[in-house]
Amino acid sequence: MVDKRRFFCYSYWLSRSRDKLPQAPGRPPGKGSAMSTDSKTVLNALQALIETAAAGTNPRINAEYVEGMVRVKPDGTNRGSYVEGVNTLEATKRLLEQLGWTLVAHEDLPEGVAFPPASYFCAELPEGMTARTGMILYKDLSGEQKSQVQLVEGDHGPEMVLRWSGPLATTTQVWAIIGTDGWMLWSWYPAPLAPRYNGLFDALRTLFRGETIDHESMAKIEALPVKLLC
Repeated sequence: MVDKRRFFCYSYWLSRSRDKLPQAPGRPPGKGSAMSTDSKTVLNALQALIETAAAGTNPRINAEYVEGMVRVKPDGTNRGSYVEGVNTLEATKRLLEQLGWTLVAHEDLPEGVAFPPASYFCAELPEGMTARTGMILYKDLSGEQKSQVQLVEGDHGPEMVLRWSGPLATTTQVWAIIGTDGWMLWSWYPAPLAPRYNGLFDALRTLFRGETIDHESMAKIEALPVKLLC
């Protein structure tokens, strides 16, 4: 069976014309430029993030936050999903610049994914580039693998992680998420969008204590992403 998540971005791009897409506020299309308005928005958001960190005007946005935009760390390890060979901030900027970004409306995103203040942009990697997805949905794990999943405290609350010894799956789908706080880039990664953990923290803690949870909460947990630790 075809994994519809893998081809969501591509099919969305084919099915919607550019003039029907909502435009990012305050980012009019530049005359005589081959770059689309959506692509300019993503690049401007990354630049806004870098400049805000340098200015020190926002305590949440610092050099470490900017370093997190580089999906491959200096020591060669990765931050989950990554594009091979993109291991510096300059390489990250070049990659984001060459991709053809498309703004995706919240109602067109998979259920449980959209966070109202954020804007979601999708792109496809060009041929010759390889991206690895450092996540898998909980429901796609075998029973044995589920028994090895651990619940840890992440940056934004509890998250599920799994030690992974095999190769990571490849993808051509890339997402960028931009917040309304100065139109800065929140995150980008080469992986399908998955539902957020919000509202399920207590249910997750209950489940990993070995206790029974209600059917509705279990169904939502099944759709959550598990971070793969390599």
